[in-house]
Order: sequence, then structure tokens, then C-alpha cells
Amino acid sequence: MVENSDLFVPQSKGNVLYNYYATLLKHCKPNLFAVLIDLGFSTHKRINIRLRNLDYHEDKAEDIMKYCDKFFKNTNNKLMYFSFGPDEDGYMLGVIKDSGGVFNLNKLLVDNGLMFIK
Repeated sequence: MVENSDLFVPQSKGNVLYNYYATLLKHCKPNLFAVLIDLGFSTHKRINIRLRNLDYHEDKAEDIMKYCDKFFKNTNNKLMYFSFGPDEDGYMLGVIKDSGGVFNLNKLLVDNGLMFIK
């Protein structure tokens, strides 16, 4: 069982597999994003990521999309992505932060009442 405080901390023991710099390609669903991750040595890979341990009510979907669009506009679509491995649907689970590592999108969505921890 993961402690609630560990859900947003990329340095949680035993949880983080990889840290990447990434660029947002498309915001597909309120909790699903297509990103281009930088693997280093001029190598990039497109993946779909789902926000780790977060869910939402359908009536908040539009508000979440607007909030995320604002978040990505302020980061110029440059972000840090922390991978926790795939979920049952094959999407990588992750935490998204701005490229400076200061603002955590997962935590902001919960703190603003747009998403909840499942």
C-alpha cells in the first residue's frame, strides 16, 4: 500500500523507475496525455501516460482539461515525467511536473478538487 504522501513524491522508495524530460503532444482525456519523452543521445519516444492513482468524476472533465491546458501553457509544454510502470490497460502511470520540477500537476489537480485519489 502506498502512503498518500508518497503519491506525489517522485523520490518515493521503490516506486520510481525512470525520470524523463518530455514535451506534451496531446491531452487526450482528463487523466491521459500523449508525450514525447527525451531518452537522451538525441533519442525520443512517444508514449501515452495516465496520471498515477488519480481518478475524476465525468462532470469535472471539462474543468480538468482547462486546468491542464493552462498548466501546460505556463510550462511551454516542457515537463518532467516520472514513470511508475504500466497499468492494467498498458498506459504508463506517472507524475507530471513542470520542467523546473516545482509544480506537480497530479498534486495540483487533487488540491484544487478536480481529481481524487483512488
